[in-house]
Parts: sequence; C-alpha cells; structure tokens
Amino acid sequence: MRVTPVLRSLYGLVSLLAVTVALLLVPATSASAAGEEQDFINRLNALRASAGLPGLTVYGDLTNVARGQSVRMGQQNLLYHNPNLTTEVTNWLSVGENVGYGGSVAAIHDALVNSPGHRANMLSSTFTQVGIGTYFSSTGRLWVTQVFRKPLLALAPQPVGFPLGGAIGATYPAVAGVLGAPTSGEYNVPGGRGQNFQHGEMLWSWGTGAREVHGGILSRYRVLGGPWSPLALPTTHENATPDGWGRYNHFQGGSIYWSPPTGAFEVRGGIRGTWSRLGWERSALGYPVTDELGTPDRIGRFNHFERGSIYWTPGTGAREIRGAIRNHWAAMGWERGLGYPVSDEYDVPGGRRSDFQRGSIVWDARTGATRVA
Repeated sequence: MRVTPVLRSLYGLVSLLAVTVALLLVPATSASAAGEEQDFINRLNALRASAGLPGLTVYGDLTNVARGQSVRMGQQNLLYHNPNLTTEVTNWLSVGENVGYGGSVAAIHDALVNSPGHRANMLSSTFTQVGIGTYFSSTGRLWVTQVFRKPLLALAPQPVGFPLGGAIGATYPAVAGVLGAPTSGEYNVPGGRGQNFQHGEMLWSWGTGAREVHGGILSRYRVLGGPWSPLALPTTHENATPDGWGRYNHFQGGSIYWSPPTGAFEVRGGIRGTWSRLGWERSALGYPVTDELGTPDRIGRFNHFERGSIYWTPGTGAREIRGAIRNHWAAMGWERGLGYPVSDEYDVPGGRRSDFQRGSIVWDARTGATRVA
C-alpha cells in the first residue's frame, strides 16, 4: 500500500493532514454514506480504546462540515483541506482535520493509522468530539473527511436532548414517528439549515420550508452529496407514489424515486421533464434503475428505467426509447450508431417507430422484427 501524507499546521491550534491510498477501485453503489461513516467511527473509537483513551462523541455539526468537504473533493477529484474549516466549525478551542481517499474504509483507515501525523489526530487526548463525512465519486473512489474538535465552552451542547426550534421544530411533531429523536442541533447547509434525527434528516430553507428525508431515499441523497449535490434541498416530505408501489421526495434540482425492486435513484433536468410528461412511474418506462449518467461520448446524459431509457443532449432534448427498438439501437452501439433519439417512440401503420439523428428504427407488430429505415 502506498501512503503519501501531507502535514500542515495553522496557528498551533489547527492540525490538518491529508492521505492518499493506493486504490482498488470499485463501482459506486447505493450503499448508505452513513454506513461508511459509521464504519470509520467504529474503527476510530476502537483504536482509541486500544490505546486506553475514551471514544470521541459524534456531533452533527461536525459531521455536516465533514460531508461537505468530502463532496467537494470527490466532485473536483482533488484532495485538499477545507480552507474555511475554522469558520465552518464553531465553538472550538482546538480543531483538526484528516482527509483522504481510497478504495475502501479499511484501506483508508489503515493508511491513516500508519501515518504518524494522522494517527496523532486520531489518538489526541485533546479532542473530545468528531464528525466524519464520506462521499463516493462517480469513479467508485471513496473520499473521507474527519473533523476533530475540543470545544471552546465548557458547557457546550451535549449529544442528547438536542433542542428543537424554528421551522424544523414546528414541523417535527408531524414527522416524529418517522424520524425519531434528534441526534444533533441545527447546522448550516447550502441555502438553509439542517438537523439530524435517529432515522433521517430534516432540511429547511425559506423557499422550501422544513422537509424530512429518510430511509433508502436518504441513503441515495447522501451518496449523491446531499444538500451539496445538484438536487439541493428537499421540497416535499417522503410521499407514496400514485401507483401505490413506491416512494419519492422532490428536491429543488430533481427527484429521488424508490421502489422495492429498484431501490432509490435520482432523476432531474430535461430527463425528469420527459419522464413526468410520459406519466412518471405509471408510464411505459416504470421506475428509474440508474441515476442520471453521462454518455460515453461525453455529449449526452441518460437514465435507464425498468422498461426503457431516456436520453438527452443539448441539441435533441430528452427522448424516451424502449422495447425492441431500444434493443436494436443498443446492438448498433447506442448513441454511437444512429446518433441520439430525436423523437419518442410513436405509432406508425403496422407497428412503432423511433427517429434518430442519422436514421430511424421501425418495429413490425406482426412479426416483432425491427429494421433501420
């Protein structure tokens, strides 16, 4: 394993360290970012216990500072320290940060432990509080930020009995049965405020109000980057879909839909607009089975659904393709064959048809055969 630590210090009160780990890349999955974070916390506190030190208490405000930094690093594919750490973290006498990336929690943790500077942060008797944030980038790389704090005030807020106030507090009684008890105080997120609960999160802004996210949808939201992602903040609570089968949250920048067989995936932009026009999950396409992804030619975007796909480019807009026509198009190389679809599938005498930038594919209802026209 190759470890390249970089040590920097500021003011004598801030300890900042970075680590990279030789990567065993795996595809990003729908696994909860919170699960990765808890794994890091468990390993960290086990390390401290083996050294005769008390465990660090997890604080929601530190967790969200850490998540924001991991999202930024992952989306930029750049390892660096949070330049605003000392202002984003409040109530600190001493504050520290470890950042890194690698192929797994175990690999990154071991690299941190084997680096003297990082290990010093992890085994410091000064720090009493921690927040850990993780993010899976599109390449499958796992990014992690660990934020450590010794609080400035002796009577700092404790991790139990967190207060509820404002719009989040006013909304809480309606969703308390879903979310459980608060596990953090309120903290800043881009454009608003957030608070963590036993089984979910509530996020607020002036434009959206206070909205809860939980379960599989929250897991997917965190993997995508949460409030720092293109989805931004939720505009609805989790709701049942009209077909009675799935669940969804709408967000400022899109939606996440979940069903038992598909799990939770995001849909946004022009692709979401076309899916909505076709009838959402009750359309011929069904539920999404991927997040929005870039095409191999780097021109377009697409989502796959249970029974088809929607492809988008700036020139063609978002068009659906499905069934035998989609299979024929895929066999020709997707967008690298006939180009992108320029129509949805539509009726023609004796069958169905989709038009593309460089031709059309026609399906014969009598024979089931498809041909390029």
